[in-house]
Amino acid sequence: MGCCTSSSRKQPENIPQEEDKHVSGLSKKQRFLLKGSWKGISRDLEKTTENLAQELMQRDETFPMREDEIFLMTEQLMDRVDLVVFHLEEENTILEILQNTSMDLKNQYNLSTFSNIPEPLLCTIGMILEERYTQQMETIYKLFIPFIFEIMEDRKSTRLNSVTQ
Repeated sequence: MGCCTSSSRKQPENIPQEEDKHVSGLSKKQRFLLKGSWKGISRDLEKTTENLAQELMQRDETFPMREDEIFLMTEQLMDRVDLVVFHLEEENTILEILQNTSMDLKNQYNLSTFSNIPEPLLCTIGMILEERYTQQMETIYKLFIPFIFEIMEDRKSTRLNSVTQ
C-alpha cells in the first residue's frame, strides 16, 4: 500500500513546479518583487528617462547620437521596458516586445549595439528607487536588465528557441 510518506510514491509528471524556469531567469518570487518595485519607476517614468539620458551622456561622450536623439531613444526604451514589466508573466509577449524594440531603436537611431546602456540604467534605477533599492532588489535588477539587453542584442537565442517551441 502506498503511504503518503513512502519514498516509492510517484509524483504526477504534469504538475508544474513552483520554480519553473522563466525566460528572464527570475523566479516567481523575484518577478513579483520586481513588478512591485517597478511601480516606483513607472510612476516617474519621465524622470527616469531624463536620468538615463544624462547618465548615458556623462558616461560615454562618444555615444553615437545627438542629445535630443538620446532623450527620444531613452523615452522609447523606457516605455517598452515598462511594457515588458507589465507583461512579465507572458514570456512570448515580452520576447516579442524586446525584439521589436531592438529593431525599432536600431533602425531609428542607427545603433549597432546596446552594450553601453545596461550599467547606466541600473544606476538610474538605483537613484530613482533610493532606499527601496535594497540588496535584494539590486540582485533582481542585475538579472533582469542584462536579460533585456541580451534579448535585444539577440544573444539569447537559446531562450527564444525554448519558449517559441
